[in-house]
Formats: sequence, structure tokens, C-alpha cells
Amino acid sequence: MIISDFLLGQNMVLSVYISFTLIVLLGFFLKQKDHFSHITSFAIAASLIFFFTTNFAVWLSSSPADGIYYCPMNLEGLIKCYTQAIPFFWNTLFSTITYSIILFYSFKVVRNQVVIESK
Repeated sequence: MIISDFLLGQNMVLSVYISFTLIVLLGFFLKQKDHFSHITSFAIAASLIFFFTTNFAVWLSSSPADGIYYCPMNLEGLIKCYTQAIPFFWNTLFSTITYSIILFYSFKVVRNQVVIESK
């Protein structure tokens, strides 16, 4: 991902990598907790971390050249930036919860199958 971002000339990727790092650190707490409520809670937390981190970076890099999407460097601008990003958040939240549940429970099934076969 780092290589493709570099080759494509993407900006603001630092905020994406910071949010991924925070999510991975958060994931260490989930390591031994595979209950549905834990997985769902951590998926929601991961989505919120990504939302707030990356959109804060968008606000920091906003300029008048952005036209109607310009968010001034004040509290009102920050609120506008987060408000404009809400429609995108719902897809992130839904997909993160869905795929987290699928992946965690798939891993659990495979792990249990390996234990059964090794006996």
C-alpha cells in the first residue's frame, strides 16, 4: 500500500497510516476476546478512529481552492469537515462490522477444525 501510494502520488496518506497503526494497537486488546459484542465494539471503534483521524487531516489541508468543500481553520470549519464526511462514514462502519464478524468467526471455525484434526 505504501508503494502504490507513493507511485500514485497520493497525499495525506500519513493520516491513513496513523489511523491504521492506532487500529492495530487497539486490535491487540481484542486478541483473546472473540465474543460477538467485543468484535462489534472494536469494529465501531476502528471505524471511528479512521473517520476522525483522516478527516482531521483533510481539514488541516483544506484550502480556498476546494470551493464549496473548503473548511476554514476554526471550530466551525472542523465541524463542517466532519459533517461533510458523514455520508461516507456509514459505508465504512457497515463494511468494517460485517467483515470483522465474518473474518473473526471464519478464523474461529478454521482454528477449531485444526484442533479437531490434530487430535
